[in-house]
Order: sequence, then C-alpha cells, then structure tokens
Amino acid sequence: MNKNTVKYLEMIQTVINRLASNSFQFKGWFITLIVAVNIFDLNQAPFNKIYVIILTTTIFLFMDVYYLYLERLYRELYNAVLLGKMRDFDMNINLFKSKRLYFKTYNSISAYPYYLVLLFILLWKLFK
Repeated sequence: MNKNTVKYLEMIQTVINRLASNSFQFKGWFITLIVAVNIFDLNQAPFNKIYVIILTTTIFLFMDVYYLYLERLYRELYNAVLLGKMRDFDMNINLFKSKRLYFKTYNSISAYPYYLVLLFILLWKLFK
C-alpha cells in the first residue's frame, strides 16, 4: 500500500470518527432536552408534554440514524479504497448509496432501543 493510500484511508477514518461521535452527542443532547421538558411544566397540561416528548424523541432518533447512515457510507468508501476500487482522495459517497443500506440503517439496534426505551419510560412515568 502506498503512502497516498494510507493518507487517504486516514482522511476517511477521521470523517467516520467524527460521524460516530455525533451519535454520542445526540444522545446527550436528547437527555438534556428531556430533562428540561420535565422541569418546565408546559402549562400544567400533560398532553402538551406528551407531544413535546414524542416530537423530540422522533427528531433525535431520525438525526441519529441519518448520521449512522452517513457513517456506513463512509465505511463502504473505506472498504472500496482498501480493495483498490477508488482513486486517491475521492470522497464521493454517492456511489455507495442504496435503498437497502438506507433501510437497513433504520433497523439499527444502536439507535432504536435507546430512544424507544426512554420514550416508554417517560410516557409511563407521565401517566403513572
């Protein structure tokens, strides 16, 4: 493997690491926002809180899964570079986009359990 390929792989790996850290940040922001929603009363009506909790959970879930999808696309690029299928320093991930990978990402076990379990706990606590 030549020096350019190694640098190219390091560059792709940097992008993958940055995208992977977004998942951790989204989960931290989600917890912070949910705590803030529970601290404020939202006009004393529990249904307003339910809507905010469900909307917040949905938005953060989709953002987290979208960044996971991008991360997987860059992993595909990384693998293509390892196999010698890509020219040096081409960061175009459009070649790897597919509906199969997109929907497979939405079925990821790394996002749904976290958000859905917290949503269930929050709604259960709200109606308790």
